Amino acid sequence: MLDQILTRLTGEIGISTHIIPLFKSAIQDSREVLREQFEAGEPVLELVRRHSDFMDSILQLAWHRFSWNENAQAWRKSRVALIAVGGYGRRELLPNSDIDVMILLERQNQNTHRANIQSFTTLLWDIGLEVGHSVRSLTDCRTQAAADVTVMTAMLEARQLIGDSELMEKMTKQLNHRRLWPSKVFFEAKRQEQRIRHSKSDHTEYSLEPNLKTSPGGLRDIQTITWIAFRHWGVRQSSDMAEHGILTESEKNDLESAKQHLLEIRFALHLLTGSDENRLLFEHQQKLAQQLDFRDGDQLAVEQFMQG
Repeated sequence: MLDQILTRLTGEIGISTHIIPLFKSAIQDSREVLREQFEAGEPVLELVRRHSDFMDSILQLAWHRFSWNENAQAWRKSRVALIAVGGYGRRELLPNSDIDVMILLERQNQNTHRANIQSFTTLLWDIGLEVGHSVRSLTDCRTQAAADVTVMTAMLEARQLIGDSELMEKMTKQLNHRRLWPSKVFFEAKRQEQRIRHSKSDHTEYSLEPNLKTSPGGLRDIQTITWIAFRHWGVRQSSDMAEHGILTESEKNDLESAKQHLLEIRFALHLLTGSDENRLLFEHQQKLAQQLDFRDGDQLAVEQFMQG
């Protein structure tokens, strides 16, 4: 059904000068489809990938509303690419998550593309998307990744949406340089990030109303495992980690089960609140327990849900 929405949108914006309402309508329709599919019990991992792929197409349609002067035939080109990063880069886009993108420039010449970049990002906001964006040249990528492990991590999950693939290859080659965050240094930096993150959750209110992303045992901890595995062994999937002996088969199954469970709750929470809410506040817990088919028995449904 998402394909049908995109087909209709592509035809409509090709003949209309009032494109913003058309984009908004398509995005709203897509969210209703995702809600129906989630409530019908379709696998959440498939749903977040479908949502990511749908947004890929939305951003591509928006991007192509503008003429990008890349001097493609010249020796000194000014190529530009649109890159998905973060959860969007992983193809794990929740219904109301921010859409994080990086506009990658071949050279330090933002002025060449400044007007288009401003118009493109404004269009995304106008059609109702919550977009986090950065603009970096290839040189910026290396410099900023070297200075900040968070930037480095985001770029490790980069996925190209539009542009010459050679730009992405150049960026990846820079990030793979052996002196840039060697695996041991990267591990220590991510471990320190985790300690700081966990310390912020060391309060009663955070234990009773945990954050699905950042609390101990949350999605960020699972992602930290995959980031470290990729930096050291070059593998991303839990199945590959098991194949390489990084995880046992039992650990792999536990990791996959935990990730799916947390994503299901987070997906349901986004639908319930209509926002990028990740904290299990008291006011949401009972409704989520009912929606996820927990029922009162020896224990209340909400207690089963929160202890599960």
